[in-house]
Amino acid sequence: LYGRVDQIMGGNYLKDSEVGLLSASTKIFELGLVPIVIINTSLLAVMTQLYKHSKNAFFERYRLFSEVYTLFGYMVLIGVLAFSDYAIKFVFGGEYGQAGTLLKVQIIGLIIQCNAGLRSTYIALINKQKILLQTTLMAAIFNIILNYILIRNIGLIGSPIATLFTVLIALEISNVFYAPLRKLFILQIQAFIPILTVRKGYYIARSYLNRS
Repeated sequence: LYGRVDQIMGGNYLKDSEVGLLSASTKIFELGLVPIVIINTSLLAVMTQLYKHSKNAFFERYRLFSEVYTLFGYMVLIGVLAFSDYAIKFVFGGEYGQAGTLLKVQIIGLIIQCNAGLRSTYIALINKQKILLQTTLMAAIFNIILNYILIRNIGLIGSPIATLFTVLIALEISNVFYAPLRKLFILQIQAFIPILTVRKGYYIARSYLNRS
C-alpha cells in the first residue's frame, strides 16, 4: 500500500526517470515480502489452534516466529547491501543503478514488516479488525504528508524514507496506543534482538552433535 502511495506521490513531484528508479527498486523490494505471505498462510491454522488452547503458548510462538521473520529480514538486508547495485543493473540495466540506494532504505522497512509479520493474524484472532483499519488509514495519511514534505525537500530518496517511518509507526509504535496490542509491542521489540532463536538453534545444534 505505502509503496503505491510513494509511486503516486512521486509521479506528481519527481521526474519520469526518477519515478522509474523508484518503480524498479520497489519491484525488487516486494519480492522480499512473498515468503512472509506464504508462510503466514501456512501458519494461520496452527496459530489459531494455539490461541484457542493456550494464550501463553501462542505468545511464545508469536515471539519465536517474529524472531525468525526478523532474522530473515536481516539476511535480506545483508544481501541487498552486498549485491543490490549489481542485481538492479543486471535486471533493469545500468541506467537504473541509482535505484540501489532506494532499495537499501526500503529493505530497512522490510525488516520492520517481517518483524510484525504476524500482527494482522493476531488482530484477526481477537476480532479487532477495526484497529487494523484505523492504523492503516492513519498511516496512509501520514505517508502522503511525509512524502510531500520529504520529496520536496530532499528529492527522490525522501520517498522510501517516508515509507520507512510510516511502516515503523503503523506496525510498531501504534501498538502502544491499543491495549490489546501492547503485548505485541513488547514481543516485537524483543524480536529485533533474536536471542531466543539463536539460543534454540544453538541447543538444537549441540544436541545433534552430542548424538553424533
